Amino acid sequence: MVPVFNADPFLTATIKSACDQTYRNIEVIAVDDGSSDDSASTLALLASTYPQVRWIPSQHFGVSSARNIGMNAAKGDYVAFLDADDLWHPTKIEKQVAAMAKHRNQPDWAACYSLFRIIDRSGKVLKNGPTRYSRGYLYGSHLVINHIGNGSNLLVRRDAALAVGGFDTALSHCEDRDFHLRLLKHFRIDVVPEFLTGYRRHSDCATLHHSEMARSLILVIGTSANEPGIPPGLRRAALAAAHNYAWLKFLKDGAIKECLASLSSFLRSDPRGAGQEIVYRLKNRFKAVRDRFGAKALDPKGETAPEFFDLDPCDGVLAEETVKNTRKFERLQDFDAQLERLFAHEIGEPAQASRVDTEQKYALQGRN
Repeated sequence: MVPVFNADPFLTATIKSACDQTYRNIEVIAVDDGSSDDSASTLALLASTYPQVRWIPSQHFGVSSARNIGMNAAKGDYVAFLDADDLWHPTKIEKQVAAMAKHRNQPDWAACYSLFRIIDRSGKVLKNGPTRYSRGYLYGSHLVINHIGNGSNLLVRRDAALAVGGFDTALSHCEDRDFHLRLLKHFRIDVVPEFLTGYRRHSDCATLHHSEMARSLILVIGTSANEPGIPPGLRRAALAAAHNYAWLKFLKDGAIKECLASLSSFLRSDPRGAGQEIVYRLKNRFKAVRDRFGAKALDPKGETAPEFFDLDPCDGVLAEETVKNTRKFERLQDFDAQLERLFAHEIGEPAQASRVDTEQKYALQGRN
């Protein structure tokens, strides 16, 4: 399911990466969210070239609305979301469907994600995303750590996605994190620990709308963290993580008042760790700037960077964990165990609907 808004420069590569999946029983639904560039004509051409492509024109209601339209139009038991500027490795859907097939008689398992690499405008790899991964019931830890990472990683049972209400159309940023939280509150999630998604960073990327992302994340995390039943320690950790993210985003935009407010909230939520984390973030920021300018000086065109499709998706997955990071995950796992007993079966019958017992129905359908 590809939401499209003025994405013509990347659209052909994105749709092609979905059509070139080794898993063939697939339909590719692209919803044009009122684009004013050539996206509509490009989609028409792609639909005439690839029989599995179906595109749906819409007024400009936003990315959440576009995803919901596509999800409601889908015919398969699974839906997978792909932003219009990102890429999928050819084996992504095949591996995720195989992972979900292991849980076909376990309705509490609803989704599967993968790891991702960050790519530039031309599809060259800038760096790997996080290599730490988890599976199971992750609602509590997802309040603190974004396990899924972005909007192009997830494959989810369509009935479960609809049962939690789809995407919130009131949100223009962090709508994927909000959807993931509502999903993970009630269901377990599996993972394919391979770099199967190319997550593109460029000047028009929504994640570079720094202040909007910061405000939306504070809203999304604050709403979930303040729900009844959330342990106070987890609430503090979640709000600290959100404001730790936000203050740097505000700083990048020169929103000094909001930056200081987030710093103050961060310090109140986690006074012990805030000072160390701020120093760590600033050191990393300095190193990133230094490395960026160093890389440009040595290789101004980025010619030595590998293409996303040229890399083995398993390369670089294993990474050593620091003791501090390991302890953090152990604490969050304790919160997950508490919340699973509280929330996992709360959603009721819609998410537990019986599945059609055929092999084909454990797949994305291939009919248009």
